[in-house]
Amino acid sequence: MQKSHKGLLQTLLYQMLRQCPALIPSICPRRWRITDSTISEPWDLKELIQVFEQIVEQSVLPAKFCFFIDGLDEYGGIETEIIGILRHLVACPRFKLCVSSRPWNAFVNAFGESDQKLALQELTKNDVRKYVKDMLEDSRFDQHTGGNPHYRSLVPRITEKAQGVWLWVYLVVRSLIRGLEEGDKFELLEKRLNEFPEDLEQYFEHVLNKIEKVYRQETAEIFLIVVQAVRPLPVVAFEFWEQETKEPDYALKKCVQPLPDEDAQELCKKWRNLLNSRCKDLLEVNIRKSEPDAVLKYRVDFLHRTVRDFLNDKNIQDKFRSQSGKQFDPRASLSRMLLGILKAVSLPEGFQSQVNTMFGLVDEFMQYTWEIELFYHRSEVALLDELDRVNSGYAKETKNHWTNGRDAPKATDEPFEEYGRNNFLAFTIQAGLRLYATEKLDKYPELMSQKIGRPLLDYALRPKRVTPADFPYDLTRRGADIDIDMVSMLLERGANPNQEIGIYDRQTVWDLFLLSCYRACWINRNNVPPTYGRLDIRQRSCWLSMGQILVLAR
Repeated sequence: MQKSHKGLLQTLLYQMLRQCPALIPSICPRRWRITDSTISEPWDLKELIQVFEQIVEQSVLPAKFCFFIDGLDEYGGIETEIIGILRHLVACPRFKLCVSSRPWNAFVNAFGESDQKLALQELTKNDVRKYVKDMLEDSRFDQHTGGNPHYRSLVPRITEKAQGVWLWVYLVVRSLIRGLEEGDKFELLEKRLNEFPEDLEQYFEHVLNKIEKVYRQETAEIFLIVVQAVRPLPVVAFEFWEQETKEPDYALKKCVQPLPDEDAQELCKKWRNLLNSRCKDLLEVNIRKSEPDAVLKYRVDFLHRTVRDFLNDKNIQDKFRSQSGKQFDPRASLSRMLLGILKAVSLPEGFQSQVNTMFGLVDEFMQYTWEIELFYHRSEVALLDELDRVNSGYAKETKNHWTNGRDAPKATDEPFEEYGRNNFLAFTIQAGLRLYATEKLDKYPELMSQKIGRPLLDYALRPKRVTPADFPYDLTRRGADIDIDMVSMLLERGANPNQEIGIYDRQTVWDLFLLSCYRACWINRNNVPPTYGRLDIRQRSCWLSMGQILVLAR
């Protein structure tokens, strides 16, 4: 979340309001009026931008603010959006900003003409020089070189060529240390330095070209997987990928059995070596010491964020697709991997003890199956049914279906509590898996009327759910979108928008949808909130046109 525009603005706003809480009633009046301290309704980007606009327009601010924002190029989204927000802020004389980024065109064009700028590479030369010198000396430089003064000339040359790019320095020094350990003389070390690409992308390309041809199909498939992955994958996921090459249905056939810590350690050693031969230094294995579960402790991640940027390039992706197996689909592999991981995790104290971890894995799995439906127009029915079976087994000690373990979205004026009535079909509708839901309802039409609590149509019209905090912002935002095709499919199969919901004071699906629309516009306009309960006839007629557009009124 910290890499999103939303996360940046939330951070800035929090720091401002923490220092000047007197601003809160005037710039966040709706949130200020909420008296229940347990409510933590998520912010959206539009609301945050509106709040900052109100701050800038304040005639009197109780303080001056100076923000230091590092790495603008690391924020997801469109560069022009973040540039526009920052320019809007500095238009106010009570704001100052100091920002940094790599010299991308958008930022150079926006801020490059300013006299108030620094080139960091000019300020870090001494640090680079000291790092290079210390690292080479730690590698028994004199012992390998016999004290030859020519070797000392490598230090200033690396410093000059680095241009302040620390990753480049790290990679060059590592290459020279390897050369020293292999007994390279000065001429060979100098050749290593001279031939080392000065641009990181050239270096990444160089690394790919050095991978042995016999490994290139595996390399291509691994890179396609890690670029498509929502989060860094556990090492065990690659063990499952290897099994998939021999048995495509391994995830369905695999038993539910926790992976012992010693086995996870052995897999970590194995895949450190395998990833080094297939992917050279572009991927690395990290250990999350705070993670109690052995399966999730050892993670595969990119050497640096620039590696992911490079591998995500369309031309590189096309190259990998041409080198991978003809039937290889990274999303399908990821779905099977996640199912395998769910079968291998350890739950010593039961499902409820690690419910957040489990739902994090489930939501990741659901994301990949949703993408398969979107891009390939097929549903992973067998994998989804197996997911439900596995988690039902984990949660058998609880009284309700495992999907009820997730917290409901918090909103004082809009009910989302499940009261133990959720089920897997409703869960897939909420996740946007239309093809799966269609197949199930066509095969078992009685499922529509058997659902108690929230009707299936309500999940489609109000799909909002709580998503793990470390998910990318664009995925959490997608969880609140209405799939019109899903709504149409349910209506065609007998869903009734006028069905009363007992757990919500007999409000109808239609009532709750209108309330949701009204509430969404109220949040965007920052007006007076609606009263909880039934919408009066004036509110109903106000939103009738929206209902007609969505073709929901019968």
